[in-house]
Formats: sequence, structure tokens, C-alpha cells
Amino acid sequence: MLKVTVKYQNTNIARDAMMGWDWLNDKWNLDRHFIENNYSNVVVHNIPESHLWETNQGICEQLFHKYNHITTDELKNSKGFDAKYLQDSDADYDDKGYVGHTSMSMGDIVTVLDTISAETKVYFCDRFGFRDITNEHIHYYSV
Repeated sequence: MLKVTVKYQNTNIARDAMMGWDWLNDKWNLDRHFIENNYSNVVVHNIPESHLWETNQGICEQLFHKYNHITTDELKNSKGFDAKYLQDSDADYDDKGYVGHTSMSMGDIVTVLDTISAETKVYFCDRFGFRDITNEHIHYYSV
């Protein structure tokens, strides 16, 4: 079974995250806690290992399509949603811990955990497709 988590960038890093991986990597101190400190889970899917999309990149592309055709209410009611919307608060755009968008966008992240091998892959929604950033060691699953 694959546990797939979609994480949206928080508003405090959104301007830089939406510029792409190279920009974000250049502007921020990307340590192994960067994702957990600057991203919020918006949905979790359990997908059988033998799935239609063949690769993790295929899963990411399907999720991108799905989460660009969803309403805010549908997203808020998704399994695993634990984000806080900036629009629902008095917080400032630069405050940590808030998301400000519904559609999956450049700068968002998908993690794919193989529950049998315990291997986690991390993908960054970049300018063209998804970049595998697993070996960048910015995720607490990294070793």
C-alpha cells in the first residue's frame, strides 16, 4: 500500500515556493525540518501498490489534475486535511501555518510512503512537472 500525502506550502513561503525549486533552494535554509515547518497536509490517500498510474510521477500528475478541479469546501472535507486557511483567520500572509490556496500549485509537495518498505519519496510541484527532491534531505523522513 502507498500512503500518498499532498502538502500545500504555507503562505509565509508561498511567494518563494511558487518561483520553483531552484529559487526556493537558493533563498531558504532547507534543513530536514523545512517541509514539516512550512507545509500543511491537505489530503492523504491510500493507494494499492498495483495502481493505474504506474509510477510515482504518474500519481503526482493525477493528483495535480484532481486538485485543480476541486472546491475549497471539498478540499477542507478531504481525508487528512489539517491545514488552516488564511482566509478563515485574522492572520497575516507572513504568519506560519496557514495555506492560502485551494488548487494544487507550483511549490506544493507530494510524499509517497511505501508502507511495506517504509521508503518515502518526496516530489516538488515545479515549473514543468514534479521534481523528485527525496535526496535533498529537507523532509523529516530523510536519513
